[in-house]
Amino acid sequence: MDHKSAEDQLSAFYDCELSEKEHREVAVHVQECRQCRQILAQFGTLSAIFSRAAALQPSESFTDELMERLATLEASGEQTTRKSPFSLQWLFPVAGYGFALFLMFAAITHWEPYYMGGRANTETILLSGLPQESHWTFSKEKPEVTQLWNSGEEL
Repeated sequence: MDHKSAEDQLSAFYDCELSEKEHREVAVHVQECRQCRQILAQFGTLSAIFSRAAALQPSESFTDELMERLATLEASGEQTTRKSPFSLQWLFPVAGYGFALFLMFAAITHWEPYYMGGRANTETILLSGLPQESHWTFSKEKPEVTQLWNSGEEL
């Protein structure tokens, strides 16, 4: 086992959370590695410090004030209000997403693609700006220069 992976598993090794195989591999590494042994020693020192620390107790004034408030609430008959499952904080995001979906579907239904016959047609895309009255708009024939000149259209 390499040093980095063993070092990553030291906390789980100290807490006995590894499988037997992983525990054996880390134990072998710890016997060989001075740095990992020091880290395990630090875990032991911290554990001892935390076990000696006294549990924090709330002050008497805090406890007395809390009990007074609870008694006042019980006497007045007030109950804590529960929020309904539907909260107004969800109204605007849901309405916004709904409107966005509506616009998306409206755009899809009114979309007119630039393709003919199910595949993209470059000629259709390039000639889409020409007036539809032109007789050569979608034809494969190239007009003669004299035809363009005589029809009054500009080149």
